[in-house]
Amino acid sequence: MKFNEFLQGVYSLCSLQINKKDFLNIISENFLKDSTIDGFKLLTLSSGYHYKIYCGSKNLSEKYAKYLYNNRDIDKFCDFLREQFEESNTIDMAENWLKNNNIEYSIQNIEYYFAIQLEHILENLITSNSLDDDNRYEISNKDKKIIEDIKKLTSNLSSPIHIDIPKEITSPEDLYINELMAAYADAENLEIFTANDFSIYSEYKEDLEERRIDYFAAESIRVSTRELDNQFNILKNETYEGIKDTYKKRYVNGYERMLTVMEKVVDLRISTDYILGFSTNWLNNKIKKGVCHHLVNDSKLKWIKK
Repeated sequence: MKFNEFLQGVYSLCSLQINKKDFLNIISENFLKDSTIDGFKLLTLSSGYHYKIYCGSKNLSEKYAKYLYNNRDIDKFCDFLREQFEESNTIDMAENWLKNNNIEYSIQNIEYYFAIQLEHILENLITSNSLDDDNRYEISNKDKKIIEDIKKLTSNLSSPIHIDIPKEITSPEDLYINELMAAYADAENLEIFTANDFSIYSEYKEDLEERRIDYFAAESIRVSTRELDNQFNILKNETYEGIKDTYKKRYVNGYERMLTVMEKVVDLRISTDYILGFSTNWLNNKIKKGVCHHLVNDSKLKWIKK
């Protein structure tokens, strides 16, 4: 989702009687910590400039995206949105907006999911433009040749060892499965979540089946790389470094934390230290998500933080 699409969506749900040209200011002032508002130079620019950002004819620059992201106050923004949705009686419309934009949400604290969406948009604006042209690393011809040779070699690799997914949960799965069950319980405000609850909450049964597929996709890499110089550990370390900031954020429940981490990991670029990553047989979205479950088994991730 683009920044201007978010602005326009929120504008349609707010009770404020305000010109669209000024809406960027309202959002910024309610998203930023109070002590940082005066330092946000975008607010000093003309309303015409703001309106171009609102309409999408001008992008929010990386500099301004970084300022908003680094000085955000999620609780304050949630309070602002909650007040707007209640005053304008648009909670149902807000839910439909999230649904229509394929954004995972819970009806409880619905404003929180808008705040997290804005966080994601700002993250994307920052990471997609993180290097300017003057600072881009120029790969030497020698390095290019090595990379091409690696690509050719890995393209000829056979697929990793196939592992059939056991019908019953195995003991090596206990840790990550228990953590998933705790996340389901947290999402539904239950003390514990057991297999008996799947009959009531069928969506979690489907979720668990998908997570097991991901786990064994990564497990096939672990088994297949035993003699390949620590490659699976490199993959795990690279994955953790890429998701840890997303993982550490505050979430309304553990299930939301898990889903957000999974969304992040599929967009992750794994460094060439994991030399098998040039082949989709050895690195794809299922494998990336499965590695997260292995990190749970390693006690590096926990969906429920106490």
